[in-house]
Amino acid sequence: QQADGQVSLLQCRLTFGDESLAPSLSVTSRLNLGKRDDIVSWDLFTGENSYLVLWKKTGEILLNRSMKDDDWLNVFHLDQSADADITAISPQFIAVIYSKSKDDGGYLQLISLDFKIVTSQTRLKTTVHKGRGLYYAQNHLFMVGGGRIAFTRVMDLDRKQDSFIGMSASSTCTAMTGALQLYRSLPDLYKAGDVDAILDLLNQALDVPEDVVVDFLDYLTLPDKAKISREKKVSVLQDVFMQNYSETILLQELSRLELDQVLMLIEIICSLLDKQDLGAQAEKKLLSWIDILLGNHYVAAVLSRDDKTCTIMEDLSSRLDNLSAKYSESSSIMAIVSTLDTYAPEKPTQDKLPYDIQILDL
Repeated sequence: QQADGQVSLLQCRLTFGDESLAPSLSVTSRLNLGKRDDIVSWDLFTGENSYLVLWKKTGEILLNRSMKDDDWLNVFHLDQSADADITAISPQFIAVIYSKSKDDGGYLQLISLDFKIVTSQTRLKTTVHKGRGLYYAQNHLFMVGGGRIAFTRVMDLDRKQDSFIGMSASSTCTAMTGALQLYRSLPDLYKAGDVDAILDLLNQALDVPEDVVVDFLDYLTLPDKAKISREKKVSVLQDVFMQNYSETILLQELSRLELDQVLMLIEIICSLLDKQDLGAQAEKKLLSWIDILLGNHYVAAVLSRDDKTCTIMEDLSSRLDNLSAKYSESSSIMAIVSTLDTYAPEKPTQDKLPYDIQILDL
């Protein structure tokens, strides 16, 4: 720290001369960290791929890997913190402790430098300390608080990207319409039993994973979960059936449903097929759903002796036979219509009179 309050990190070269000369220390580079009054804490990682991490009172946590003044990277933001400290624990992770005036006790957090998210957090009774309050050594973090020292083992520092998916997503984020929002928001909506909100969220999503769809079907077809009428279920499921999904993945996910649930869905699809205003594409989607639903339970449904199952399967078979007959008739008509383009009727010939008139020039 200099006289004007500026803090700098110096890189030096230590040289040894003759025995009669004292070792000499020469500065090779200087990195300015800013004014001491503007800094919460800093730490230097001295292992392979060394770097400097700097926590400013504005809340910015800055990273510098090249030790150059113009190479600061903002990796996290944590403001309004007291009794705070920071330490570097690996090339990819740092640890922080801090307290908030509105909260009792304090927090210990691990932060990923690569993904800029909190990967682990625990509560502390206190983080009050003087000087340094957080140290890392031999895979352990040591914390000073209230005159006592606590320690904990640090593990899983080699976690990959897939283990962080969804950790930084906010359940209150309205701009996010993808799978992350579904995974974060749907559990609360299921607890509240808000079917309309669940359906709105599914319709707003750009891409609904097949496992989320089957979770919704499971929720609607279990009598002790969704407390809604059959008419409501038909209306809700019509929107679900009209969406595009991967049939291969959907077939695998539908194996989680019981036979009774599958039969209920088939009943609903049959009622939708009875609608007069059903278009050709919608009808095709519903028939595809019947095929997928029976894919995992076909043998059990066909061989079942249960009266309800037999009634549903006979009704379904009758409907499919009628549709097959209609499709066959339509195909025949279309085949006949397609030949009209090649049909050329003969032109009527004019009957010749039994005489003719000729004009001769004499």
